[in-house]
Amino acid sequence: MKPVSVRCPECNAVLEAGAETRELRCSYCNTLVVIQRRTMFLQRPEPLPARPPDAQPMRVATEQRHAAPVIGLVVTILGLLALPAILIAQCVSDGRPWGGAIALEGGEQFVAVLKSREKEIISFAAFDSRTGKRRWRSKELRRGTELQGVLCAVEDVVIDGDRGPGLTGVSLADGAIRWRARLDEAVSGLCAGPDKTHVLVATADKKLHSLSLAGGAVQPAATSTCAPLCPGRDRGRHLEHKVQTRWEAALESGMRLERWLPAGDARLVVGHKQPGTRVPMIALLRDTPAAGAPRPREGDFAAGHGEGKVEVLWKATVPAGDPLAATDGAPDPEHIAIDKERVAVAYELRDDSKHRLALFARSDGRRLLDVALPREMRAVWTVLLVPRAVIVTSTWGVIAAYDSESGKELYTID
Repeated sequence: MKPVSVRCPECNAVLEAGAETRELRCSYCNTLVVIQRRTMFLQRPEPLPARPPDAQPMRVATEQRHAAPVIGLVVTILGLLALPAILIAQCVSDGRPWGGAIALEGGEQFVAVLKSREKEIISFAAFDSRTGKRRWRSKELRRGTELQGVLCAVEDVVIDGDRGPGLTGVSLADGAIRWRARLDEAVSGLCAGPDKTHVLVATADKKLHSLSLAGGAVQPAATSTCAPLCPGRDRGRHLEHKVQTRWEAALESGMRLERWLPAGDARLVVGHKQPGTRVPMIALLRDTPAAGAPRPREGDFAAGHGEGKVEVLWKATVPAGDPLAATDGAPDPEHIAIDKERVAVAYELRDDSKHRLALFARSDGRRLLDVALPREMRAVWTVLLVPRAVIVTSTWGVIAAYDSESGKELYTID
């Protein structure tokens, strides 16, 4: 059979595919294009027209396909029967999951960032954590290809911002846009405010500004102290050399540490096996300050270098089965979630960039489950822990949720 033309769903480029091809990579934007079997069954592909030698180059818009009248009638009937499902799919595809997501207090719902394919419109949507049912969707927040630099829920507002000077406040109740604020410098992060009605905004010029959660009014802050909120894509703390040396000594051998994340009164450290193949590993430890030394806050390094006691609660190899099947190196801190009972880690396999999700008991490091993530999830963005479930989001296109006990897939949003 002759090759046919298909259109990339991401950049709209026309690609040439073989008659038996089921998927291919877009040569323009590297998107994986899946050719649905039902389309190939119901449609009769026509060969690409040959271009005369003296013809001028022209841009192909799309390939026209024709079907026999009987097949057309069948397609029409099936289309009418499937209309509700088509409308639902169209509603989601108009704003696909695109990067960040945050679980709200209590974990009964989460907010995800959506981006439309055609006009690059960024919006928020809130979903029920257990069922995946959408509760609301905001109006347009901004346009562009820049992933969010700020995504944070404070009191009853979700705050969005790109890596520029603009911020938008969205109501957690119904997704209505409350305010838009613009600073005179690029926003670098949010900090805890002096009360429940304000947050502090840190900008690239090392200044702090007070932001009203009610109306978005901005004014100079009366303090220079910043307690970070929603650290986003920089959750993993780097290790100072003295701290790294003490912690690796406590682990005795076999693990090289790279970063750590706060876990209540303990520290979750991420690293890899050493010596040998750099298999991803995690460990939970507690660093008790020396007598008389100040106790560190949640996000601080342990005090009393060389004097305090380091207690290793447990350590574990992240991949189940063959550890050498996992991609080398420490797990990405952005792919780790911690709550009072669980530690979830998404990791990648060497085989065709497939991803898996591992879940451990926080108390003793016991492996609770290890499941494969959807094939469409080519680039994990973040992991959320909600009551009785784990939610994984990707950079473009898919959100998947799994039952914490059985590992059964609860739903996907794409």
